[in-house]
Amino acid sequence: MRVPHSVLFHMASNQNPCVSTRGAFINFVNNTHMIALLKTISNKMEELASRAVRQDPFKVQEGGEHYKEMRIQPAEFIHANDVPYLEGCVIKYLCRHRRKGGKLDLLKAKHYIDLIIELEYRHEP
Repeated sequence: MRVPHSVLFHMASNQNPCVSTRGAFINFVNNTHMIALLKTISNKMEELASRAVRQDPFKVQEGGEHYKEMRIQPAEFIHANDVPYLEGCVIKYLCRHRRKGGKLDLLKAKHYIDLIIELEYRHEP
């Protein structure tokens, strides 16, 4: 029997597993294979959870090394100082332009500065 992904497995005191599909129940009372399968899945999930190792996100970087090489990463500074999003983008691009994007990163920082000026100071002379 093929069971859709949306099926919920229920275990009643480890002896009466059922499969529920929107109210329709199929009883596997004497099906030792189903009980064994559910126990195996449960054991595997516990094993995977116990092996999970927390990695320091400031030591792992996707797509390069340009932030890992910094004494204080932009994300740390931005978060610690409650810097708003647009200003945070400016800081990020200014900090990395020599290590990654060069002039393009400076143009991106300038674009974010222009956005801040337009959004926050457009009514000033």
